[in-house]
Amino acid sequence: MKLNRVATTVVLIGALLLTGCMTPTGKEMEVTKEQIIPIRAAQVSKGTIAEEYTFTTKAKGIVENEVIPELPGKVTKVYYDIGDKVRQGATLYEIDYDLSQVEQQITQVKQAKESAEIGYNDAKDNYEKITSMYNEGVVSKAQFDQAKSLFENAQIGFNTASNSYNLAMESYGNTKDKKAVKSPASGVVGGVYIKEGNLAAPGSPAFTIADLSKIQLTVGVSEEIVGKIHVGDSVDIKISSLEEGQFSGSVTAVSPVANPMTSKYDIKIIVDNQDNKIYSGMFAEVTFKTTIKEDVLLIPQELLNYTGMDCYVYIVEEGIVKEVYVETGLENRKSIEIVSGLVESDRIIVEGYHKVKQGSLVKEIEE
Repeated sequence: MKLNRVATTVVLIGALLLTGCMTPTGKEMEVTKEQIIPIRAAQVSKGTIAEEYTFTTKAKGIVENEVIPELPGKVTKVYYDIGDKVRQGATLYEIDYDLSQVEQQITQVKQAKESAEIGYNDAKDNYEKITSMYNEGVVSKAQFDQAKSLFENAQIGFNTASNSYNLAMESYGNTKDKKAVKSPASGVVGGVYIKEGNLAAPGSPAFTIADLSKIQLTVGVSEEIVGKIHVGDSVDIKISSLEEGQFSGSVTAVSPVANPMTSKYDIKIIVDNQDNKIYSGMFAEVTFKTTIKEDVLLIPQELLNYTGMDCYVYIVEEGIVKEVYVETGLENRKSIEIVSGLVESDRIIVEGYHKVKQGSLVKEIEE
């Protein structure tokens, strides 16, 4: 009987060993080994980094002249179109001015002059009469002073009216025979707002002439940044709408007074544009490089991980991942300075870092 119990026990244990560990669903549980994660790593290196500030603004020709008709009139001929190059003094268009309004104004200022002249002559005669009577002791000092004041005011009024009339006549004489309207500067035609046969009105530009040999950019910066920017500093310019959109500019002015409309300090930049690739009105990214550090440890921005106020990176040592907390310094859009936590011999994980953690087993793969 004792032997039979032992045999039965052995049989039961053997049956259990054959069936294995079962899950509650009746399926066999699988035992998994820790995976070895493929990654790429690179040795930490030193380089140069500059603190960068980037702003967006619009390009503008260094000189943009609006040509505005002096008087209303009918456009008889237009000689240039948008994009054409012009020289200073070239005839842009011809116009027959409507001089009726000017002639009406001349009539008005002429009448004002004549009226002022009558008043002046009357005041002069009265002043001379009162002066004679005052010298004879017939009138008081107060009467004399009043006559003198009236005469002086009338004289000022007459001189003013005469000057207005003379200017009006001069303008009329210069305009009535003036058919050709000329370009005030050399440049490129940036806009044509008139057509042959149509009326042109004063106050509305007929042409825009832009000097695009140099482009001006203006950006507003905060008080924390303005002290780091100086006249003569080189500036990186990027115009995304152009195939070859990288340019270099130079700071030409730094405003010491904040713009009351924006509370920013205006910085003016000039970009050489001799080949006229940049058009007025294009959007441009302006990047100032201020503080520069050389021979410092640098890593790409995207390799940093954050936990609260702290940041860390992953390095690999003998196939095992280590989480290393670092102190950072200068940074720009691409790179960041590592002040402490890493050394040049460290190999930092540059690909696959989002798949690993402290203690992960990894294998470096070749490029």
